[in-house]
Amino acid sequence: MGFLVATLAWLHIFFATGWIGGALLSTIALEPSIHKMENYAIAQTLMANVGKFMGVFSTLTIAFGVLFFWVFTVVGFS
Repeated sequence: MGFLVATLAWLHIFFATGWIGGALLSTIALEPSIHKMENYAIAQTLMANVGKFMGVFSTLTIAFGVLFFWVFTVVGFS
């Protein structure tokens, strides 16, 4: 049980870090630079890829968080 809890906690923290880091990167660095670009096709492609990344990482953060919570409340941690 300890390995399961540690794995779920690690995965939850990993994906949460990626989600928050991606949000900060896109807000602080990418968006201001994209607004200055003249080639909007590159900007659209870049932001579409960022959107996919954010979607995957946010979904996995929530999923592993729910599993982590479930292990502690329903299954029990011993």
